[in-house]
Amino acid sequence: MKLLLKTLRLIGVRKKYEVHFHKGLNYISGPTSTGKTAILELIDYAFGKTNHKSYIEIGESCTDVELEFYISENLYKIKRPLSAFKEPVLLQTYDSVKEKFTQARTLEIDILSNEKSLSYLLLSKLNLTNLIIRGGDFSFRDLFKFSYLKQTNIDNENILNEQNWALNGKEKATFEIILDIYDSLLGDLQQSLKIEKESLKVKEIRYEAVREFLKTAEVENYETVQVKSVEIDSKLEDINSKIENYKSDILKTEVGNDVNELIVLISDQKEKLSNLRNKFLDQEQYIQKLQLLENQYFADIEKISEQIAGIKAINKYEYLYCPNCLRPISLHEESSCLLCHQNMDDIVIEINDLKKERKNLQKRKMSFTLILIQKKKKILE
Repeated sequence: MKLLLKTLRLIGVRKKYEVHFHKGLNYISGPTSTGKTAILELIDYAFGKTNHKSYIEIGESCTDVELEFYISENLYKIKRPLSAFKEPVLLQTYDSVKEKFTQARTLEIDILSNEKSLSYLLLSKLNLTNLIIRGGDFSFRDLFKFSYLKQTNIDNENILNEQNWALNGKEKATFEIILDIYDSLLGDLQQSLKIEKESLKVKEIRYEAVREFLKTAEVENYETVQVKSVEIDSKLEDINSKIENYKSDILKTEVGNDVNELIVLISDQKEKLSNLRNKFLDQEQYIQKLQLLENQYFADIEKISEQIAGIKAINKYEYLYCPNCLRPISLHEESSCLLCHQNMDDIVIEINDLKKERKNLQKRKMSFTLILIQKKKKILE
């Protein structure tokens, strides 16, 4: 269980005033009338005190007080107006994912029997609700109020004398609760210390193992490792330098000239191969175009052949009227009917021409295909 103050903030008209607290012991010191007691009283007010002393400087320049504090691992922020004592307070929880305070809720001021009060909610986070001390309710601000001592009490030599606690039984009981919290924190700290000791023991074992290995490797210390590392780097640089020199010498000799000629020859062959590939692509595209043209001729021939077959079928019969234009056959000489005036000889000639053109296309296609196959074989050889 952890209860830590983080920041006290006064929201000013022109600027903000902040006091930051740190984990561990915090002390506030300074000359008289510099605001030391005001800091403690404003913290007490933020936690639910009915009112606060009216400081002129604060009243003229500030409007609200904010207090950020931890309960366990959760960070909370209280915001309360400085002048409106009876207004509810605003409590927010810090969202570590969004990195801002969210989940705002308004709570009543220190009405202990009310579950919607600020004191009840904060005590529930500490599992200290429904406590009765000396016949009175226990509030969250009691934890803070009795956790600090005024200057007059510090000067009292009998401050730790239990006979003085009889005058204020609530103070004694509150101190007992605070001490229980510290005992709990101390237990957590002892457990953490135990874990750290075990971790340290493991690290010591690893350290001894590494030290023994370094002894076996004749490495005395870190400086020795650095020296050897520098020596190895220097040797590597010498080796790389020699390799570069060998390369340069090879290029200067006759073997180097042969290598250069071979590189030029390979480059030329690559360029020729690239040109041949481009030609092959062009020829393949041309063959594809011939194939499309052949298909078109074939389709045209099929259409005309179907027309001829239809005309031949019609010519088997004698008609008084044309089945196409429905006029008497005797009037066809002056008519524009394509069926009866169609010249069959012309159609046959057109079909033959198309067939010849198709055969020529097929021959050209086969010729180009054979040429491509032969050239590819030569390249592969």
